[in-house]
Amino acid sequence: MDKLRERIREMGQNIGGLNNSFGSVVEHLVMPGIFEKFKELGFDLYDYDQNQNPKDKDGRILAEVDALLSGEEVAVVVSIKAKATEKDIE
Repeated sequence: MDKLRERIREMGQNIGGLNNSFGSVVEHLVMPGIFEKFKELGFDLYDYDQNQNPKDKDGRILAEVDALLSGEEVAVVVSIKAKATEKDIE
């Protein structure tokens, strides 16, 4: 049983790693053109910070932020999803 538990744990880590790798590919596809897309929508953004995870006072992660884009008057939080669900949007 111990060996089975260890194998299940290893498989979970491997699947999680694959999911993270897929997320990185999606980010690399989206990020290069993101400033132009927001400019088309009327946002003057020129700076960004990637992979931020804001936390509450107890250190619990509140959200996954793939990119924080900013300009002089506005900041935009971006969360890149391969397939967005209603919960992701909320």
